[in-house]
Amino acid sequence: MTTRIQGLVPVLATPFTPDRALDIDGLRRLVEFELTSGVDGVALFGMASEGFALTAAERGRISPRCAPWWPARSRSSPASTARPP
Repeated sequence: MTTRIQGLVPVLATPFTPDRALDIDGLRRLVEFELTSGVDGVALFGMASEGFALTAAERGRISPRCAPWWPARSRSSPASTARPP
């Protein structure tokens, strides 16, 4: 299946705490901010984000958390901008 990406899809920044741990609460706030700003989706681990510096375990903690926060009312999913199921 081919998914066409369209609309405003900014790269989501990866927030960290002062001790350099992933800031999961901050990540949720960023997703909520993007939603209220009217974006069509967000790109995780894009070229302008910290994806290159994250471990596989850290990326594994981010991806599954973003999808449930992306409500069914949105036009797309967070990582791929595919239509929600």
